[in-house]
Amino acid sequence: MAHSPWTPELIAQVREYAAQGLSSNKISQLIGKSRNTVIGICQRQHIHLGMQMVNRVQSRRRPSKPKPEPKSERKPVEARVSVINLAKRAVRVAQAAIEPLPVVVEFPKTERTFPNKVRYLDATAYQCRFPLWGNDKNLPISKRFFCGAPTAVERPYCADCRSVMYRSVEARVA
Repeated sequence: MAHSPWTPELIAQVREYAAQGLSSNKISQLIGKSRNTVIGICQRQHIHLGMQMVNRVQSRRRPSKPKPEPKSERKPVEARVSVINLAKRAVRVAQAAIEPLPVVVEFPKTERTFPNKVRYLDATAYQCRFPLWGNDKNLPISKRFFCGAPTAVERPYCADCRSVMYRSVEARVA
């Protein structure tokens, strides 16, 4: 689409039609341009097209809702406790008093020996990798050892270390 320039005569015509109070739609029909083109030139040339848009916006506004009257006195709400709720609460308290405490299973503490212990970097595929250095994170690698006992295929720990690693929760509490 070719751009047709706005000549001073066209701009003067738009000013005259706007002064008469015509809408942008009517002006566009009279001069042979689109409505949006007329609105654009009016904005750039500071030509006032009238109050049609303002009137439309004002007519669309909804009236404000009336505010409710404030309540002068509020009645206190009484607490309702049903007999059923009281009975349920009493049963819960009674059950809590009757329930036995959890039994803690104590395993005998035995001193474990590690005759096959192997250095950290020397462990092979079928040797137990149970760490023997405990929680000491600053221990150098040269002083870290694994259990080293033979393991089953694709298992990281021997049976003895597995029983220590995977104890039940009750056994860990002891």
